[in-house]
Amino acid sequence: TTVISSLILYYDKKNRQLYLACGITAFILDLIYEIVGTTFTQKWSYVSNIMIPYTQLPINVPIVYFGLGILFASFTKYIDKWLD
Repeated sequence: TTVISSLILYYDKKNRQLYLACGITAFILDLIYEIVGTTFTQKWSYVSNIMIPYTQLPINVPIVYFGLGILFASFTKYIDKWLD
């Protein structure tokens, strides 16, 4: 997802701010959700080498959701163009 998201950000300069806003929003929401689930309530855990400091959350999980937020925004723009 990160490669596709990077290509979308590179080639579609007109909507870059929208894509980044959606990606950052997905990143923050997932980060909050995962930290509450893994650190505070300890409902689940991950086994990984690279964790976010002071948490039990691997760094790659929020990064994936950042890319998915960008993909979601680009798909909604594509569908919006297709429906017009």
